[in-house]
Amino acid sequence: MFDRAESREPSAELFYLPGAEAGSLTLGLVWCVQRTGDRLITRPVFLPAAAMGDVSHHLPREAWAIF
Repeated sequence: MFDRAESREPSAELFYLPGAEAGSLTLGLVWCVQRTGDRLITRPVFLPAAAMGDVSHHLPREAWAIF
């Protein structure tokens, strides 16, 4: 995702959510990060283009929960 962004217009490809999760606008991808004890768990989440403007409201609260 980051390599792809380097070949595109600056600041038009990547975005970051308040919790520092990175996302790609053109891929419709957000890396969800959850803390569980002393570990971070990451997983890719693919969303439709319409949801990319407000990602945190399109996922259930459990997706952002700390375990």
